[in-house]
Amino acid sequence: MEKARRREEGRNKAKDEQLYNDRLSFFANVIHEIKTPLTLIRTPLQNLLSDGNATKEQLADLGIINNSTEYLEQLVKELLEFVRVEEHGYVLDLRNVDIAERLSFICYNFHETAKNANIRLTFKATPEHIVTAVDTKALSKIFNNLIHNGIKYSDTYLDIRAAIVANMVRVTFVNDGPGIPADKRESVFLPFVRYSGQREYQQSFGIGLAQARKLTELHGGTLTLSNRTDATEFVLTLPLKTAVESTAEESLEQSSATSNLPLILIVEDNADLSSYLRRKLRHGADILALRHVAHGEVGELVRL
Repeated sequence: MEKARRREEGRNKAKDEQLYNDRLSFFANVIHEIKTPLTLIRTPLQNLLSDGNATKEQLADLGIINNSTEYLEQLVKELLEFVRVEEHGYVLDLRNVDIAERLSFICYNFHETAKNANIRLTFKATPEHIVTAVDTKALSKIFNNLIHNGIKYSDTYLDIRAAIVANMVRVTFVNDGPGIPADKRESVFLPFVRYSGQREYQQSFGIGLAQARKLTELHGGTLTLSNRTDATEFVLTLPLKTAVESTAEESLEQSSATSNLPLILIVEDNADLSSYLRRKLRHGADILALRHVAHGEVGELVRL
């Protein structure tokens, strides 16, 4: 009996994984098909907006089209990133980052969006500086998604608090929007969840929260929806730790001491071009790539 149950669970799990992979493949194909016509719409649209010949009414119509294309472009980017992470994983590039400072900056960027939606956006960190090892890009994706959702679904306010609790960084995102039923609180972290039925449950969470949780868990943290009934509260936790960052000089010395291959130093601000050069040159040499060079200062080195 127990063996039969386990076999059935195994078959169901395999079926679910296959269905999920099929969906990923479908979305990837559809996204790539959308990108080209979207670009062909976007370019002449910008020309029409800037040529100065459109009437006030036409400009209003073009503005609606422009906002819609911007939304589609952002959605395409998010979907492509989600598919890439799901298929190939995400390698964290840990750096010591002031969480409070980063979150304050992102909140500032959302200030006008919140103001236009008549949402009061507030942020407070205790202490004022909270430094821990995180991947900066991943952290920004997590924060941007949680703040965007908070503004989108709140009625009057979004309150964000950051603190250190039990050797963990704890950030809460609280809004007074329509509540999420207790039996649905875990489901919001699944991709492409949409609730229907009663008005207050008509919320579409897309892939943002699913990606935010995955990136959080890669850091060894958690992203959950609390059991509060008076407000909607997302709780983000991250380990409080320090990343060991080697200097450029240390990386060069280590490379010279441990390899007989010639050493090639790539100095390139464009991340995609730098990655391409590293892949092409890696078989015959040790490759070191500078992340950035600014005002005559040498940035951090990455060894391939």
